[in-house]
Amino acid sequence: MKSLNLVVVITSNKKIDKIIVNDKEDLEKLKQYNIKVELKEEQNVFEMYELEKQIEKTVLKMAMEPNNTEHYHELAKYYAMDNQYEKVISVYETLLTLDPKDMQTLLNLGSIWFYAKEFKKAIKCFNEAMMVNPSNYLVYYNLGNTYAEMKNFSKALHYYSRTLDFNSEDPEIYNAIALLYHDFDDYVEARAYYEKALSIDPNNLTALIDLGNVCYKLFDYSTK
Repeated sequence: MKSLNLVVVITSNKKIDKIIVNDKEDLEKLKQYNIKVELKEEQNVFEMYELEKQIEKTVLKMAMEPNNTEHYHELAKYYAMDNQYEKVISVYETLLTLDPKDMQTLLNLGSIWFYAKEFKKAIKCFNEAMMVNPSNYLVYYNLGNTYAEMKNFSKALHYYSRTLDFNSEDPEIYNAIALLYHDFDDYVEARAYYEKALSIDPNNLTALIDLGNVCYKLFDYSTK
């Protein structure tokens, strides 16, 4: 007979508040005792426990091989899964002291700063990534996104255009340019770029919805 995989939650007066179990079989076994039993939350507890174990293992590997950058990438990934972004940043910054040209780290760190709205720090990371690999389209795409968020139309358009020099078949790049024009009320240009995105991917949901919005603003109610 297998043992139950459960977590018991005790209230402040030392009474059982609920029991969280890991599978439906255990759930049915415990229902007969008229105790509140939950299934889904325990899975999260279990996953968090497993994640903590992976973090501990990775930290140990880093202690044994402090110059192995793969361990730093692994630890950053686990911290990101646990939403510990300050620790992710710390790991990436340490990694860059070991390898200042680590492309993935520069892109990832730049993206974290971007979502934190630390745009100057994001630009610094992306510019350093550009020096490492000037033909990587993601560098220019991320710079375009950053300048678009900063409402700098000319620089955003410049970097989006550079992105197309290295990757002209990704509909999301055309969507980004279309949105840029849309945000600056140039609906004619926005329409052209949404249509270009749809010429590559006719089922692209972003382009379909946003093109509809642009056509509405252009008073074009045609169904064709």
